[in-house]
Amino acid sequence: MLILLPPSESKANRRRGRPADPSTWSFPELAPQLTKLRKRFVDLLPIVRNYVYHPAFGGSFSIKKVLPALVSGLSYDDLEVQDGGTASALLEELLLHGDKLDNAEREARRTKLLAYCERDTWAMVRLFERLRELR
Repeated sequence: MLILLPPSESKANRRRGRPADPSTWSFPELAPQLTKLRKRFVDLLPIVRNYVYHPAFGGSFSIKKVLPALVSGLSYDDLEVQDGGTASALLEELLLHGDKLDNAEREARRTKLLAYCERDTWAMVRLFERLRELR
């Protein structure tokens, strides 16, 4: 599994996988699976930060800056959901309050979220391929 995580997200994911008190989690039953999954992560951030730079990064190593600089024609600009914070909030809303939405609205939000997740996944694949080309 390929990821590009800023240190704050990586720490949050470790906390989710190894909480001090799983009973305080929203989904404590997922701790074993998250811990197992975490072992499969390959974080591309240190590779990019330590070995690659492009002026279009503008001093940032976020996927929103790195991706269009290294992978021509691929960005998040054409999506309604363009960042992880918005995607997380939308997912939370669907999971916790989706039953309060009518079917059309729930499906519209789900479609937006899936488009973002698809792009995020494809972004990691294409970025990984591009980094391999640069070596």
